[in-house]
Amino acid sequence: VMLFKTDEKKYFDDLKNELKKHYKELSVTDRKNMFMVLTNHCNMQIKTGRYEFCSESFETYKEFIRTKAYYEGNDFMAHYIYRSAASSALDVKEFEWAENFINKHRTDVHIDFRDSSFNFCYSQLYLLRGEYDKALESLSKVQTFDFKDKQSVNQTLLQIYFCKNETESFLSLVDSFRHFLKRNDKVRKLDFKMLNNFITYIKRLYGIKHSRLKTDKADLNFLKKELERNNEVSSRKWLLERIDELLDQQNSHKSRTNMAF
Repeated sequence: VMLFKTDEKKYFDDLKNELKKHYKELSVTDRKNMFMVLTNHCNMQIKTGRYEFCSESFETYKEFIRTKAYYEGNDFMAHYIYRSAASSALDVKEFEWAENFINKHRTDVHIDFRDSSFNFCYSQLYLLRGEYDKALESLSKVQTFDFKDKQSVNQTLLQIYFCKNETESFLSLVDSFRHFLKRNDKVRKLDFKMLNNFITYIKRLYGIKHSRLKTDKADLNFLKKELERNNEVSSRKWLLERIDELLDQQNSHKSRTNMAF
């Protein structure tokens, strides 16, 4: 309750310690719920730009998986826990752990969601590794069961097109993704805003990426400051990393040009 009311790190650490200390005394439902409280808190902090909680999230998920608290009396792992655990590892670039986890726990996921969850996680892994064709292939095998799945697939597909520089496909998906969000009344207001902002920022970034103007660096820095101030953007960390990559490329190009002279 104090963690919920204050968001203070002290209560997050206290909750982790108490969970470990009293784990055996808790019911299977309370065990799972306590881990969910911890991981949800990490997600909320990450959304506000406190990226140090990425490592906290990963460590919490590792303990969640190690203790098998995710079963909660069932004989399968919820597919959203499977996806989130893999995502937490990818957020801190623990690619080897993520791949081992995705493969090892594939059969733990309920059979109805198993193959789609497996392929979605691999699409994320390939995307961050820069293996975009493999990411696209894995994503094409994902079956969407509801509007949330469609949101995730569209967002990942937009990221892949961005990285592959597929301009026509990218711009087409920008439009269709916006229409999908507007048409679907099941999308929560906050999710709508975060995803809509994501589409806006990634489109702006794509424009800068393919521009040849001298103001590109200034535009990138301006966009970066905007993003850092805006907490209501889905995949903000990924966008900031892409901006930093483009800034590094410009700095490297400038250094090589100066050396040539």
